[in-house]
Amino acid sequence: MAEHLFIRLSAQQHDSCTWITTDASGRRSGLEQSGTLESAARKAQQHRVVLMVPGTEVVQTSARIPLRAGSKLRQAVPFALEDQLADDVENLHFAIGKRSDDGAYPVAITARDNMRDWLARMEAVGLRPRSIVADSNCVPATPGGMTIILEGDTCLVS
Repeated sequence: MAEHLFIRLSAQQHDSCTWITTDASGRRSGLEQSGTLESAARKAQQHRVVLMVPGTEVVQTSARIPLRAGSKLRQAVPFALEDQLADDVENLHFAIGKRSDDGAYPVAITARDNMRDWLARMEAVGLRPRSIVADSNCVPATPGGMTIILEGDTCLVS
């Protein structure tokens, strides 16, 4: 199992981020740090990079499509969800997860401009993330309760 560097982009400041590293067993190694992407990039050696983007910029839903994985699925999902979205599907980026037991595919949607910006910022500091996740997906679930994370004027709830 590889070590990971989790970089969370700030929703409020374009040039700011926080990061943590995990050891080979997935346990956090060290304290959360904050600074610029350049600072985080210096920590990336020998780590798999996971980029955490603002969940406020990502719509999460699901789609029931009678197709298995492949290019036809990638083509069908945007149009299956088109009526639920305020923007044209041509302006959006769709990330499709693994099909669940009930036949639905989880789908994360963001503006193509967001995705281009996030990837360009990473590339500018020499980073290529292995995966990109919404930070709202990383709020820990509390059985029988809820978890609330306040940051500036943003509130993440699980």
